[in-house]
Amino acid sequence: MKKDFLTWVLIIFIIIIGVYLAIKATNENSWDGWGFGSAQTMMSLKHWVNDGWANHYFLFIPAGYSKTTHYFDDPNLKQHGWVDVTGNKNEKQAYYTHYPSGYLFPHGFLMEIGFKNRFWFRLFQILISLTGLFLLYKFFISITDKTIAFSAVLFYMISIPFLNFADSLANMPIDDFLRFLILLLSILAIKNMNDAKKYAIYNIWIWISYFILSASSYDSTFFIFFWLIGLDVLIVKHFLWKKWLIFASAPILAFSIQILQNSWYLGFPGMLSDFFGAFNAISISSSQNSLKQHFFQGVLFPITEAFAFSFRLRYTLISIIVIFLTLFKLKKNKNINNLIPNAYKYAMLLGGAGFFQALILTDNHPYKGRLLGILTAFLSGIFIFAIYRLIKNKSTHRIFILILIFLSVFIWSLQAKRTFAYIRQWPNNTYSKEKIDFANELRSSLNSFISKDAVMFTMFAPESYGESITPTMARYYDMYYHNMPILYFDNPKDIIRDFTYLKQISKYPFSAVIITPDKEEAENLLNLLKQNSEKLPSKIMKIQNKTILIIP
Repeated sequence: MKKDFLTWVLIIFIIIIGVYLAIKATNENSWDGWGFGSAQTMMSLKHWVNDGWANHYFLFIPAGYSKTTHYFDDPNLKQHGWVDVTGNKNEKQAYYTHYPSGYLFPHGFLMEIGFKNRFWFRLFQILISLTGLFLLYKFFISITDKTIAFSAVLFYMISIPFLNFADSLANMPIDDFLRFLILLLSILAIKNMNDAKKYAIYNIWIWISYFILSASSYDSTFFIFFWLIGLDVLIVKHFLWKKWLIFASAPILAFSIQILQNSWYLGFPGMLSDFFGAFNAISISSSQNSLKQHFFQGVLFPITEAFAFSFRLRYTLISIIVIFLTLFKLKKNKNINNLIPNAYKYAMLLGGAGFFQALILTDNHPYKGRLLGILTAFLSGIFIFAIYRLIKNKSTHRIFILILIFLSVFIWSLQAKRTFAYIRQWPNNTYSKEKIDFANELRSSLNSFISKDAVMFTMFAPESYGESITPTMARYYDMYYHNMPILYFDNPKDIIRDFTYLKQISKYPFSAVIITPDKEEAENLLNLLKQNSEKLPSKIMKIQNKTILIIP
């Protein structure tokens, strides 16, 4: 009865979190913690649905919609602006080729059947995230006790690494869902090793899930492989190298498909150049940073995010040491170990997989804390459970119990502090209202003046908008709200050159929306343009402090 009660209480908590996230998602001006990635997703989907998925090679095209966008690959247009279209490592390309696009497919189907508003896509991701929580709960139950599982999942669901990305249109929700599914399936497979048929079926589902994960996200690719190997070595105590090779074929196949996509788009020589260009760029970046910097950015930062101690790195490191010493002590206590067998090994596996993944992908993205957040949640659940059990065990040293209580209170209080701070920031991650108002007013004005696709040419660099967001991120929001691609220039003659050339090569009609500092500059541009055309209709308008020249 107690166990069923905990399950129902957890379901109620999940529903409450879901309602909270859904209400937040109704705010069109707010974004998740990886909002620019969500903007990229929405723009890519519009290209896919309007032009045909295959026409875009099933790749990202993170630019505002216009049929002219793919012409930006033309060498004569690659000099535009301060930034390229997608931030590729090798050269400027309209499509993004350095990340799998698998997670776009369910979103694409949603848009194909008529869903257009971003809210519905966010709600879809929230449902995936909440389902992932239930899978995590089932996983923890399979290796521990329902009390521990309840506490652990509750801890994880109120964490910033979860709340900040639960409604993301990027890969984080599907990555969580599939990672938790594979963790659960791997335990079920071990428990059914004596039943050859069930064991085979579970492993087949692991492979399928691993393939879908690898085709949708790189975030957990190495995490899963490390976990699967570690599970056999530490728990099953077998060296099953043939099985591991089969599992390894899942991410290899997924990556091979991406290589084929890139070859389809770039050609085989172009694909190789793009691949090695990206690798070289990363290598150069790595060589310019010390091993200490890489270790902090790639490993320690995700750890601090997961443990909620990011304001003091030393607290994190000391706490991790004490936590594992404590868990080792618990392992020797029969009263605890009988109820949570192999807890120490599972914790080592979860932590090791998270460390390994973070070490391979050395960057300081905040969402990486999700990988180690499972370990934090697991430990917090064990501590609370252990305190109750050890207090009843009068033979246990009081100092040890006090240390355990202190750790639990410390971890939970810091988690709660960060969560309440996040909630008070409602609706979180909002974009510049001034810029959104400008985009809305501009689009409203254009609707009565032009009827075809538009391309924005602007003499304002992204940073001149006054955003704290880096320019490469800010421009994705700009393109999303403006609903058109945006090219940035620092020279009026470059605008004329690119606009004229694009008009010549494009078989699709488009209107030019040229943002200038003042009317004088707009008229200067118009005169330059008229030198290339005898009849060139135009309109000059002013919105906020910017002067807009429109060439319909």
